[in-house]
Formats: sequence, C-alpha cells, structure tokens
Amino acid sequence: MQGLKGLVFKTNSIDLSSEQVARAFIIKVYHLYQTRNEWTNWSGDTSVVKRTWSLFYMNLEDATDSSEAQRTQGTKFVIDELPALCVIGKRYALIAAELFTENPLKICDILDNHPMLTLKYVQSKINCGQWFVSAIYTGPHENLYPVSNGERFFSRVSQSTGGKSYLAWKLNSRNIDLEKLNKWVRRIEGLE
Repeated sequence: MQGLKGLVFKTNSIDLSSEQVARAFIIKVYHLYQTRNEWTNWSGDTSVVKRTWSLFYMNLEDATDSSEAQRTQGTKFVIDELPALCVIGKRYALIAAELFTENPLKICDILDNHPMLTLKYVQSKINCGQWFVSAIYTGPHENLYPVSNGERFFSRVSQSTGGKSYLAWKLNSRNIDLEKLNKWVRRIEGLE
C-alpha cells in the first residue's frame, strides 16, 4: 500500500465494493514529473526524457517539497495542475485523473444507469486510457474542495537558481477541457 498524506495508490487492499457513492465533484490535484536530456542510443543522440511515477499530490506545497528533495544536477521538474474526478463514499473518496492530456477521460465510456453505485463500480468503469491514475483518499472529506466554474489550470516548470537555493518556477497556462469530467459528475449525481 503506497500512500502520500492520505492517499492510497495501490487500492486492491481496500474493499470498495461496499462503499456506496454519496456525491461527486471535480477537484484539482498536482502531478509531479521529471524531464532530463539523456542519451537515447549508442550513437550519442540525446532527447528529453520524461519520468513519472503516476502519482499526484493533493496540494502544490507537497509537490514542490518533493521536487526539492529529488533535485539532481541537470534535472528539471514539471508540476501539472490536473482536474480530477472526486467520488465520495461513506468512509473513502475515489480520486481519478488522467495525466498528460488536455481532455481528461475523453475516451472513457460514461456510466450505465445503475441502481446502486459503489466506488468499486465507478473505478472499474473509469479505468481507461494509458495515463489513467486513481487513488483512495482516506483523510477527512471536508478537506476536498470542488473547483469553481471557470477554474484555470497551470503547468509549472522548474528553473535552477543555484545549488543552495530553492527552485524557481515558470508558470504556463493549460487549456483543460472539463466537458467529459462534468458529464461523469452529472451521471454519478443522477442528473443525466
């Protein structure tokens, strides 16, 4: 069971089949990954390589602290703000996101009408796409805040300011399409 401050990414150890869905909304999470210029073959060719751990953080501070702890010379970090589907059960919350896309969950089929939705059922239906990632949130549900309409999402790229000082971050706007996530929320809430 791997966790990051209230998140469990290896969810097979938690029984979600008895967790009936109470509500759903969209939240913001933070995906940290590395980029580095590396050799790609024996001829000496180089290319920028991305390294991700398919994990996300619940707040920006944890993501930046993690990047500072992983710093090595020549490595850049990227923190992408992602919209994530947050599905609340009685004890747990399912948080699902898709990495490296501007159209999250676009290829996922929408939920069928189902008499009793459980977190396990929703997780099985939403688990699609190469960069799908989900976690079970075990912390207090009051700490989960829905994004507002018109929420903006950003990508932060690190820039070194010297070995002994903190990383600087360049902010870039992202054009995220929330249409499919909003459809999921409406279907789970029984509004569609």
